[in-house]
Amino acid sequence: MATMHVPLTLLAAALEQAAAGAVVVLDRDGILLHANAVACAMLGVDDAADVLRAIDACDLQAAIAAAAASEHAVVVGTPANTAVPQRIKLRALRDTHRAVVGNLLQIEFPQPAKASAERAPLAAGSDAVWLWDIANGREIYSREWRQMLGHHDGEVGESSREWRERVHPDDLGAALGAIERGCAPGALGFTCEHRLRHRDGSWRWIRSVGQVVERDSAQRAVRMVGVDRDVSAIRDLELQLDEREALLAMAERMSGLGYWTWDPQADRVMWSAGMYRAFGLPIGPRPPALAQHPELLTADSFARLNAAVQRALDFGEPYTLDLELCRPDGSRRFAVGMGEPVHDHTGVVLRLWGVMHDVTEQRESLRSLTRQSAMLERVARIGSIGGWSIDPARNELRWTDETYRIHGLDPGTPVDVATAVSFYFEDDRPVIAAAVRRALDLGEAFDLEMRIRAVHGGERWVRAMGEAEIVGGAAVRVFGTFQDITATKEAQLRLALAMEDLRARNRELQDFAIAASHDLQEPLRKIQTFASLLFERAGPALEPQARDWVERMSAAASRMGELVAELLAYSRVSDRMLDPEPIDLGEVAAGVLADLEASIALSGARIEVCALPRLRADPIQMRQLLQNLIGNAIKYRADERAPQVRVSATVIDLPAVATGIVRPHCRLEVADNGIGFDNRYAERIFAPFERLHDRSRFEGTGMGLAIVRRIAERHGGCARAEGRSGEGAVFTIDLPLDGPPR
Repeated sequence: MATMHVPLTLLAAALEQAAAGAVVVLDRDGILLHANAVACAMLGVDDAADVLRAIDACDLQAAIAAAAASEHAVVVGTPANTAVPQRIKLRALRDTHRAVVGNLLQIEFPQPAKASAERAPLAAGSDAVWLWDIANGREIYSREWRQMLGHHDGEVGESSREWRERVHPDDLGAALGAIERGCAPGALGFTCEHRLRHRDGSWRWIRSVGQVVERDSAQRAVRMVGVDRDVSAIRDLELQLDEREALLAMAERMSGLGYWTWDPQADRVMWSAGMYRAFGLPIGPRPPALAQHPELLTADSFARLNAAVQRALDFGEPYTLDLELCRPDGSRRFAVGMGEPVHDHTGVVLRLWGVMHDVTEQRESLRSLTRQSAMLERVARIGSIGGWSIDPARNELRWTDETYRIHGLDPGTPVDVATAVSFYFEDDRPVIAAAVRRALDLGEAFDLEMRIRAVHGGERWVRAMGEAEIVGGAAVRVFGTFQDITATKEAQLRLALAMEDLRARNRELQDFAIAASHDLQEPLRKIQTFASLLFERAGPALEPQARDWVERMSAAASRMGELVAELLAYSRVSDRMLDPEPIDLGEVAAGVLADLEASIALSGARIEVCALPRLRADPIQMRQLLQNLIGNAIKYRADERAPQVRVSATVIDLPAVATGIVRPHCRLEVADNGIGFDNRYAERIFAPFERLHDRSRFEGTGMGLAIVRRIAERHGGCARAEGRSGEGAVFTIDLPLDGPPR
């Protein structure tokens, strides 16, 4: 073949038209440059080199000269063989200066007399060629077209309706619309993509290019020829590319990444969406110009970035920088900027590309973790609490710095499990080893207090706690804490000694009180006895004043006896060992009312006992508590009305008096309508021997409420009162449902 004189751009344009019909490209002298598959098929040749021989009856040179002198296509002529196209047109190809640089042959298909004449040209060539007889509604396909869809000869009909049934329903409308537009007067043809059903039932994406090759006198399309190509693989690649681009965009968004490129020669910049997000800018067609970049960064960041970019251009150095970004809303973001030059084969920098990673959240998280780590380190040092872990698979032991300090070692000193166990006292070593083994074998947590010997000498008490990490149902390592409790142990020992000394002193005082009470009762009984004898034998002979003295002496001795008895009762409440058990407070109240039956009847009192809960308490002391409260309510009644007493209870959650831990409590209330008291004395009435009323009106020693409070306190509760003079009072007792502290 002769040397090609046609510019590549014009050849490309001609070949692009070739996809839409039967086209042959010649140079300006008539030398064959290219013939497409449609042209070969329509001319009935297997090789493009034979195209000119198939039309050798035509006077090509005369047609080339005529086309060069005209701006319109020239009819070349009709070959003698009626089995090939009967009309060929030639058009000159011109450059921008209108000089002829080549020629383009366009072949128009005739109206054949026989179906065999239609099929003959389609049997040649390798593309999937088809011919559509629009007037008769017939479509003829090449063997390659049938093979493209997996069919054999004779399996594909020629009906246009069959083609419609083969098109995917979702694509049929668009395909018919493209064909209709391609058949319109003046149209060159059509190009569209649609899906056709393969013989195996799958769908194949087809790119179809067609061109009208014959029209009637009304310019209606009569015949069309075209080429179909299976582009399913291309479609799959496009789909994969779309998915990858979507994944990249999602990854960019989730990771805070953005990428960019810069062509320094053309000063063209490209940003991904992540770059706009990092700078807080709306996504636009073009990123900010370089002149605006100083506004997007702090002065220091811009200076360092500018210097790094210059080094990348001058010396080809890649860079990684920590940058501070300035957003339009005034906020600041922190990012890591990376850039790398791209060179040509001579080493010249063609462009820079890189990424921007918004690390604001990570930076804040790191700062937070750093603060937390510093705080935990300080807390560990203040509380002398260290941490440890054992990985048995690697025989690896890890200690925190505080654990090292407790053992008297410098942080980072190599320590293995055997060395760690050697710090414990000999009796404690098997205990800690067994605890760790049970944690690994059975998943059991442990909490032990043992002694160690530190490196620099001295015994230390430590508390070792541990629990297993379970993976797949098996323990893989043990984590725990290690606390120096030496000071606590020493304080506990001092406290235990002090408590024992206090208990001994209390026992001495209680023994003394009991002995003194007994010793006081004997002379009091004698005073009362002799006073009685004096009245019996010398009463009539005594002067009135002497009788008054004897009566006062006897009354004083009686009151003294009552005080001694109440003092003994108070002492027993404090000294007696509690014997708590589950009791029904309602049953206890019923027993108290039975004991007070005479007082209730004499006073005409009305006692209402509501539903009372069960709780764990000493039954004897609970009976004494209720008897003192109900008895006082009857005793301190108003003269003008009968006593009314209401005993009720609710269950509420309260902090325990001793520990502050919230526990369920019974709140017992005894309310009356008696004489009441001034609420300023709400605390004073619980003091031993304290009385607010005249002894001549209300008998008693003033110990009843003191005993009530002492019973409540011994059970881990409390007692308080609220009163109004002349109206009544309410006494409230809070008692833990699960009993006194152990």
